[in-house]
Amino acid sequence: MKKVFVREICIVIICFIGLYEAGGCFAQNAAVPLFLDSALSAAEHNYPSIQAKLNFAQAARERVKGEKLGYLPTLNLHAQQLYGPDNGLESSYISAGIVTSSSGGTLLNQNWNADFTSVYLANFDWDVFSFGHAGQQVDIAQAAYKKALSDLEQEKFELKIKVISAYISVTAAQELILTAQNNVNRATAIKQQAYARTSSGLDAGVDTSFANAELSNARIGLLKAKQTEQEQRNLLALLTGLSLQNALLDSTTLSMLPVPDSLSNLSNTNPVLQPLQERINLSRANEKYLRYSILPKLVLTRSIQARGSGF
Repeated sequence: MKKVFVREICIVIICFIGLYEAGGCFAQNAAVPLFLDSALSAAEHNYPSIQAKLNFAQAARERVKGEKLGYLPTLNLHAQQLYGPDNGLESSYISAGIVTSSSGGTLLNQNWNADFTSVYLANFDWDVFSFGHAGQQVDIAQAAYKKALSDLEQEKFELKIKVISAYISVTAAQELILTAQNNVNRATAIKQQAYARTSSGLDAGVDTSFANAELSNARIGLLKAKQTEQEQRNLLALLTGLSLQNALLDSTTLSMLPVPDSLSNLSNTNPVLQPLQERINLSRANEKYLRYSILPKLVLTRSIQARGSGF
């Protein structure tokens, strides 16, 4: 009795394991739909060049913030403690490019004796009036930021063209596979009919050779269609960064092409012309800055220094 009960339990466990594995295989082989909008969104988030252009745009935006802070005064603090000369210099060296003497009193003879030295410096600079220099630097940074954004949009536009082209190619290849498969089925039926008529003596044997050749051509066409579909599917996977092994593409999207409301404003939003216009604007901003560079500046400077030496 116990042996029968244990055997039934083992059978139940094996059945559950088999159902679980079958369900896992079915889930892995199940087709996952991939719509065109999802493919475009995935490409924008995963394609490396888009991320690079996005980083350039973010860096340009931070540059605009930095240029706007140029109106504020600058305060530099420096403190240095040394024993002996530093970097081959006989005195302390300040990071602003100033060599300040930190020696003691005047001696009758020159000596190279090491000694403790110290320098403390506070430097205050403020461009009170720059005759448009600071404003032009901000304009250049803003023009560079707009150019980076236009480059990003152009990169997205070119990527969308590639993704849409690959998507359409895959869907077209799928239709070609269906057509090629129908041709194979038709050629197979013709071959079977030719064999039957040849075997019964109604037709000559050459008809069988023609049927075999037709079937071979149909199979070659099917293989080429599958190869084309796989190549375009690999290209689409490369562009989107997604695994498209079991993806099912939606061919109904091709029948819903967008139609612009008007063609009058396309020149202002054209992703190909807009980067060129932003380059022109950046060049004009640099040209204007060069014109302002010959003008003087009114700078307020204040510096406080303290030094000491000795043991």
